[in-house]
Amino acid sequence: MTALSVWLKERRASLLDRWLDLVIASYPAESAAFLRGEKDRFRNPIGATLARELAVLFDGLLDGSAGDEARQAVAALVRMRAVQQLTPAAAVAFVPLLKRAISDELGAEGSGRAGELLSLYARIDELTLKAVDELVECREQVFRLRAREARSEVYSLLRRAGMLEAVAAEDDGKGGREE
Repeated sequence: MTALSVWLKERRASLLDRWLDLVIASYPAESAAFLRGEKDRFRNPIGATLARELAVLFDGLLDGSAGDEARQAVAALVRMRAVQQLTPAAAVAFVPLLKRAISDELGAEGSGRAGELLSLYARIDELTLKAVDELVECREQVFRLRAREARSEVYSLLRRAGMLEAVAAEDDGKGGREE
């Protein structure tokens, strides 16, 4: 175990608090105040999910593996943020915000740990890229669901208007109309 790993484990609670604060600060002021203030996980599922999954992600990064649990935490957080009105950059920004939390906590102590920090930051960057992949997948799925819903609504409207038979009779089977 490296000296940085020991240092990070010793400061786990304060690092997680700092990281959570940075992530919550990325929300609009009213939302951030609610996310910070409401401790009931049923009234504040976003805050509860953030706290739980950031802790899993942090522990996965400390293990050095950033394995399945860390990837699942990233996926859970990205799925949650993908349906919120966030830009793509804002939706995945929670991962690299850990770097800022670590830097803030390290302060002047960080100068002697450059090599260890680079290794940790490389793992954080890998998870950031995984978050981008997950976000694209989630947004594509949302788009497909919305498209399917729109097609279903149009079909339902045409059926209720009695226009389905008329459209089918004019259709040449290739997506065009017979002239």
